[in-house]
Amino acid sequence: MSKARFPIEQADTPRSPKETLPTMSDLLSEDPEEAGLPDEYHLWLQYAAEVFLEAVLQ
Repeated sequence: MSKARFPIEQADTPRSPKETLPTMSDLLSEDPEEAGLPDEYHLWLQYAAEVFLEAVLQ
C-alpha cells in the first residue's frame, strides 16, 4: 500500500460562499401579494391542518 503525498494539489479551487449561497433577496416572501414563487411552507401547513381536521371529524 502506498502512502499519499502531501500537500495534495486541487485541480479547481472552491468557489466563494458569496457565489454559491443564497442571499436574503433569493428567499421567498411570505406576502401572498408579492410576485414570485408561492410560499409552499404555509400552503403545506394549511393542507396538513385540513387533512388532520377531516380525519378527526370522521
